[in-house]
Amino acid sequence: EFLVVQDLFLTETAKLADVVLPAQSFAERDGTFTNTERRVQLFRAALKPVGESKPDWWIIAEIARRLDAGLGTWNYATAEAVMDEIAATVPLYRGMTYAALAENVKLPRPRAGQGNPSNEPTLIAMGELENISSGKVWASVAERDARAAVLSQRVLETANVPVPNGDFEAGLEKWSDNPRATVDTAVKHGGKQAVRITIPPTQTDTTGIYLVQNIPITGGRLYAVEGFVKTEDVKAATLGDKPPTGGTIILEWADRSGKWLAPGDYAPGLYGTKDWQRITTKLMRSPKEAGFAIIFLALRATGTVWFDDLKMTEVVRHVVLTAPSFGQPVADNTPALAWQHGDPGPADLELSPDPAFPPDRTVRYRGVSHSPFSPDQPLAPGKWYWRVTIPEYGTVSTVWNFTQTAPLTADCTEPTVSPDHAYLTTARQPVTVRYRDNVAVTKANLTLDGQPVTGQFTPTAVTYTPPADWTPGLHRLEVEALDAAGNKTTGRVFLNYAPGVTEKKWLPNGGIAIGGKPQFLLGMYGVRTEDLAEIAQGGYDFVHNYTW
Repeated sequence: EFLVVQDLFLTETAKLADVVLPAQSFAERDGTFTNTERRVQLFRAALKPVGESKPDWWIIAEIARRLDAGLGTWNYATAEAVMDEIAATVPLYRGMTYAALAENVKLPRPRAGQGNPSNEPTLIAMGELENISSGKVWASVAERDARAAVLSQRVLETANVPVPNGDFEAGLEKWSDNPRATVDTAVKHGGKQAVRITIPPTQTDTTGIYLVQNIPITGGRLYAVEGFVKTEDVKAATLGDKPPTGGTIILEWADRSGKWLAPGDYAPGLYGTKDWQRITTKLMRSPKEAGFAIIFLALRATGTVWFDDLKMTEVVRHVVLTAPSFGQPVADNTPALAWQHGDPGPADLELSPDPAFPPDRTVRYRGVSHSPFSPDQPLAPGKWYWRVTIPEYGTVSTVWNFTQTAPLTADCTEPTVSPDHAYLTTARQPVTVRYRDNVAVTKANLTLDGQPVTGQFTPTAVTYTPPADWTPGLHRLEVEALDAAGNKTTGRVFLNYAPGVTEKKWLPNGGIAIGGKPQFLLGMYGVRTEDLAEIAQGGYDFVHNYTW
């Protein structure tokens, strides 16, 4: 079979294709949308095309021309030319030119006798990016710039990492010595040959179970390895001290000197007799100290396995700014700045009235642990530029800006509520919720399970004491904290009252407390179920059982 995929990204299907035709997104091309309300909407390109990507109409036209599918009828120069042909051919679109759409011209219903019965629904020209509900054009220059800023942010960036001789066209060059491995020219996935590993059914040691290569990497980045695997009569067997994995690919890490450093991931192992299948490890973050990825082509079983067309991918997750929107006016001198990143880790936030971020005009917050984040000092009115860096992963966001319009002396900071979800151990146990504000909290409103209740207020906390016994089950306490300027924040606390149930709580420094008594958790590799009684007799209360 011959598979052709036309897509924006290298999807799982595209990875299996013989040919991939790179298409453009709607943000990179001109065109129209027709929705289920029969409205036709014109859109224009907002971004430069990525790489060699092409619009869908161009790809289809090129294929048709090269197949000689009606010479002279596929010579479109623009998307507008395609629309002109649609308008000339399909009665419902008659008269709908790009010029008419851009001017928001309302076209009359095509008359009967023009190929359109009088009772046939009519398409409505919406105009360029028109708001359906209001009938007004909402795509101002500022809004278009904001859309372009959002669309230009890349969440992920992927790159192929060369695996020397990953297709085994140079035999076993670059791979480790293995007495069980050989090149096979009769069985291969691509090219002229593949590698074959055979473990005889009588073998019990680890001879020849791995074919290994170290690949230089950048420590701290994300990597995955994939390849095609074929098996014949592969059966589970423990070889030496290695439990069975079948035919698989393993990704692990070595330091900069090539010494083993840390484990990584195992791709799903294949057993029995299977035709070529693509298997891949999970996307794994390499340790910062790593200098190499170790690729193991493994057969921890008996039988025969073939490997071919190995690939390695590096992924960088970028910081994506989300709020305030690009160029947005903000009437708040301590605005909430929000961003997203695929990995946890402290962030560095920079704010400056100068897009070059000079040191003497830049406010820096280091080690920010959460998003959104508000500056602790008010920002002066005017345009502010901001960006976020995740130092642990070496990723930096694009630069956005907003215009701060509130007076410098205005109190725009909302109080912060610090909810502490509680396990209630007594029938009338009071609950205290703390809060803070840059000036002072002046009022706190409480709602318990949807009903207003009264608590004992202080400027730093409010305490609720139930007038009657807590009913067993889960309760929800909402706390609204307000300051003198009218800023307010609502926090939610979940309370659980289960009389007769022993309280279990994870301890911050490790372990668990049961009924208030700290217990020690023991982590061990390879503990078998049948050994648990012996471990209990040795005085251990818990075992966290890591198994392969």
